[in-house]
Amino acid sequence: MPISSDLARAYWASVAPDLEPPAPTDDALADFLALVDGGTSELRFERVPPKIAEPYFHIAVAPEPDAALEDWAAQIAELVPIASPALEQYVLYVDTVADSDGHHRVYPFSDGYPSQDIASLDDALEFMTVMVRHAQGEASKDDVVAVQDKMKEPDVWRWSGAEVLGHFVDLPLHAAYQAWSLKTWPNIEVFAIDDVAPDAPGAERVGMLSAVMQVLETQRFALRRESETMSDAHRTLFAHLEDLTAAVSLGRPPQVVVDAAKSKDTAIAQHAKDWLARFEKATKADDTPPEDTMQGALMRVVMATLDKLEAAEAIEVEPASRKALIDELTLAALDANSPRHAIKRLCKTLLDSDNVEEVYCSDPEIEAAFVAAFKAA
Repeated sequence: MPISSDLARAYWASVAPDLEPPAPTDDALADFLALVDGGTSELRFERVPPKIAEPYFHIAVAPEPDAALEDWAAQIAELVPIASPALEQYVLYVDTVADSDGHHRVYPFSDGYPSQDIASLDDALEFMTVMVRHAQGEASKDDVVAVQDKMKEPDVWRWSGAEVLGHFVDLPLHAAYQAWSLKTWPNIEVFAIDDVAPDAPGAERVGMLSAVMQVLETQRFALRRESETMSDAHRTLFAHLEDLTAAVSLGRPPQVVVDAAKSKDTAIAQHAKDWLARFEKATKADDTPPEDTMQGALMRVVMATLDKLEAAEAIEVEPASRKALIDELTLAALDANSPRHAIKRLCKTLLDSDNVEEVYCSDPEIEAAFVAAFKAA
């Protein structure tokens, strides 16, 4: 539902009296953010820029990633932080997801702690206006109290943006990355999430919260494949979770740590190099597949099959992509429930993989190569 034109004009008059307000549209959230993005007063509300350019680098390797966690959690919870000098010590998080009544809620936070939710963008605009006018000396404290008193407390929303934000900040993802530098994993217990209907407000962010908790508890990632409607922030998290679980399963460093070691941020690069040094010491620089595990047996099958197919010029794999392809195929086989299922998954994964440049042989020939490798193992 559209925002009130009267409230929009009143806010704009307080922050940009000499300018024409942005033209309204049918998108309430876009109109609200257009008001936030405009204005000339030093007391206007503005979007809060991210404190950290690469939050995943900090989450993975920094000793104290608190600032990165706040930025990251807001992105995953689908919130837009805004602030003004007129409301010192507070950040207002605007929910880009509408609740069941079609309202976009706004969540005031002070020092990381939430206050009462603001039920709608209209209420937020009226509150923002009176706070700016109060800072300008044009509204009294009584005016501020009057606006606050008439704001209705919204209905309980189990998975509101504020609720999900708090859970993401508290998740020990950083502790998991740090533990894996020593090839261990922390004992993490997470709470159960009730089933959320796919079309329920906020279902996407709840799904990502559930996925992170699943990885932390089980080191497994079984979320559905990424969808076309997935936000960029969720798509990035999806990729990092897939890589982290692959790293743990295959006994290698996560790619984010390898990338962080090349960062232009010298402190982050050093933290990442220290991480990799701990990991190398923990593994004693032994890159050979484990002899007595299913993972090791499957990795040897994969390597033998690739050697055979490449020698026969049946496939073409760039040397730089070979390790990633071995990891990808080994993971596919690990998820199978029988040898026959493993062979089917291996064939499909090889044929679909971006790590394979060209395939010059038939599907049955690939299957036969895997079968022969399994029999020889």
